[in-house]
Amino acid sequence: MKSFKQFNEAVSKETQTPELNVDALISSEKANITTQILESGAVLVALYGRKLTKASLDSGMSHTQFSSIAKSWIEEFFKSHGEEGALEALLRWFEYVGGPAADITGGKFKDVIHNTIDSDYKGKGKAPSSFQVATADKANTADALFITKGSGALLLSVLADIAKLPEAGQVPRATTESDGQITLLNAKGKPVVSYYQVSLKKEVGAGARIGRATTFFNKNYVGKGGIASPTKAAASAARLSQEEYELMEGWMGDAFKKFGDIVKGGIKSFTKWAGKKFTSLAKKIAGVVAKGTNKIVQKNKGIKAINNIMIMGGLKEGYLTELADVQITKGMKKDFETVEKELIANDLINKQHKTNIDLYKNLNSSYAVKGRTEPPIKYTPGDNSGEIDTGAVAKQLAKILKLKEGDMATRDDLQLVFKIGMNYSANVAIFALLKSIEKTIGQYENLSQALYAFSATIEAEVKFGNTALPLVIVYGGGDKGKMIVLGTRDDYQKAKGADLADTGKQLDNFPVLVIKINKSSGTKSYNVIKFYLLSNFADDAGIPVPEWMVFEIQTQSGSSFSTKIEANQVVRKW
Repeated sequence: MKSFKQFNEAVSKETQTPELNVDALISSEKANITTQILESGAVLVALYGRKLTKASLDSGMSHTQFSSIAKSWIEEFFKSHGEEGALEALLRWFEYVGGPAADITGGKFKDVIHNTIDSDYKGKGKAPSSFQVATADKANTADALFITKGSGALLLSVLADIAKLPEAGQVPRATTESDGQITLLNAKGKPVVSYYQVSLKKEVGAGARIGRATTFFNKNYVGKGGIASPTKAAASAARLSQEEYELMEGWMGDAFKKFGDIVKGGIKSFTKWAGKKFTSLAKKIAGVVAKGTNKIVQKNKGIKAINNIMIMGGLKEGYLTELADVQITKGMKKDFETVEKELIANDLINKQHKTNIDLYKNLNSSYAVKGRTEPPIKYTPGDNSGEIDTGAVAKQLAKILKLKEGDMATRDDLQLVFKIGMNYSANVAIFALLKSIEKTIGQYENLSQALYAFSATIEAEVKFGNTALPLVIVYGGGDKGKMIVLGTRDDYQKAKGADLADTGKQLDNFPVLVIKINKSSGTKSYNVIKFYLLSNFADDAGIPVPEWMVFEIQTQSGSSFSTKIEANQVVRKW
């Protein structure tokens, strides 16, 4: 809390204004102090109604559940500034931030629990297990309990008795109403205490912060098969680290949970967010895929052999124009044989391509919305476009394999093996990308449903935290303030998911990922592969228009054969 000197200085500045700006003075405090003071305004209204007086303020401050932090602040406020003038300003401010608390029942409450809610009600082991949410990490978000029947002391006593029972015995001891009221019953089923769990916010919008859910996300989705990164073991098996998968999840989660902003904040708010967020996330994904690809590719014996050949051929930074004829050595001849054995005789490129096709088809069939205009993932111009003519490549390699030690390998010979490496590494990159997406969408009927449900789950976590009981939110703000009954976490989550899915229908007519494969010029044996990744939504006359970032898969040779993925443009057509 501020020292008396700091407080006096702040008040002195305020007195230079025509009227005492209580809101500015309180808002300048540290966040925990500001929060306690504004919550106390709702507590005062809950106890004494909308029209507060000096008597109701004094009575409220003497209540054992009135915030000790708020009480100290108010006492210092009056010592430093006096009550005349300042009292009226403070009371009107309390009515401003707490007024809608009176709308919960339309009258005054019997009692409140606020000052000790964290320790006595939300503390570990305090609430009966059936009143909690097993998967929650965030504490119950209620800031106060407003009691309509009984007292705070009785409420805590009954809760303690219920908590001792097995879960099967706990459930019948509580009933809930559609307006959010909770009633605790005794062993004979008679109502004993009735109350509301209330979350208190200064105002609608910026002042109504709902917090973050990072810990909840890590705890409940990592390794659970949901929309999140896999366990470390699964990540290792896919050659991608835990951190890299979290980057991938960040894109999937953020990209779609923001669909709700079209309803909540309007298209301008949505597109402004998208413009800043999607582009950077799309680039991060490219880095993730490139890194994962290299971990797989560089272990392949055929790729190692190609790298050796390229080094011998003097290739630098992957530019084919730098290749020159080179004399065959014993080691190089062996490397050509390894390329033929590992990549061509085994038809490894086409096998990887088939794996990719099966994977992307499974993703679309398992997770795509029925009737969707475009599947979430799309190959173009067709599924077979990623195949190479292994027979033609084998014939070219056969000519090279006839060369003897001391003969000259031409520039075309070196280009051949380099292109083989390019095609293999590009297919592995596609695999890494598809596998990452597979790991993020888990146990849902379709891709959109998975993303919308995930968004609803996260929002329910940050709004409710660890409570399965109904919650009421009081938003201050004078005439613009309001009271909203959220209901239970489970009901809210289901409704939110359905709402997002309904909103998202207007945005289902586009693919999220497009894999584009074209034959290289001058030959039908090799492919040029790009992918288009959703990276933005632009505002076109109030309609969200998807935009894709175009990525090229580039392959380099040097100290080690490597894949590099770079974005070169953003387009509205794929």
